[in-house]
Amino acid sequence: MLSFGPCSGLVTRARVMSADSVEFPWTSAASEPSHAYLLPMILELLRRHLPNGGRVLDVGSGNGSLTVRIAQAGYEVLGVEPSATGLALARARFPAVRFEQGDGYDDLVGRFGVFDMVVSCEVIEHLMTPATFLWRAREATKPRGHIVVSTPYHGFLKNVAVAASGNWDHHHHPERDYGHVKFFSRATLAQVARDSGLREVSFHRVGRIPPFAKSMVVAFKAAQTSH
Repeated sequence: MLSFGPCSGLVTRARVMSADSVEFPWTSAASEPSHAYLLPMILELLRRHLPNGGRVLDVGSGNGSLTVRIAQAGYEVLGVEPSATGLALARARFPAVRFEQGDGYDDLVGRFGVFDMVVSCEVIEHLMTPATFLWRAREATKPRGHIVVSTPYHGFLKNVAVAASGNWDHHHHPERDYGHVKFFSRATLAQVARDSGLREVSFHRVGRIPPFAKSMVVAFKAAQTSH
């Protein structure tokens, strides 16, 4: 069993319990609909924090359609994905970009070294032990580097609106395989980040007007570093 920091002993348990421990059946290398509102903010944060380029790790890169956009923006990017079908699609369609099989519970720094930024879009909500994942991401980030995470937004007003409109079951899709197991608000995601030794640098709601945003994109860095 691996042992690291305050998350000691969680890695093996995380792999057994994680929703992504099952092969996700990717069927296309086309862009996900969520990229329409996620990608502009991801690229903005890359330009803000890495204006001169840098090394980027995309954890949970899926079919590679977002990873390749990071590469096209001028960054040296590596996509890491647990799904063999997603990995095959990404490698076939985007041969100029490097993709490797793995997940957010891996010893990322041991396998791939350190990065200026770690990006993970719409992944953390699938994980039973998200603090383990964030700790691994922190390990793989340079001392002044950033971790950028996106996840569906579950603020109070949005939750009330979804429930009042009778769409609660439709919104959460509990009957689906490979579904979400965590439903974060800004406060709960920030708490998990603090538990992983991170602090919030910037917070952004994307998709729809802010109170009813589809997702949030949050930049973190190690708690002991300055801006």
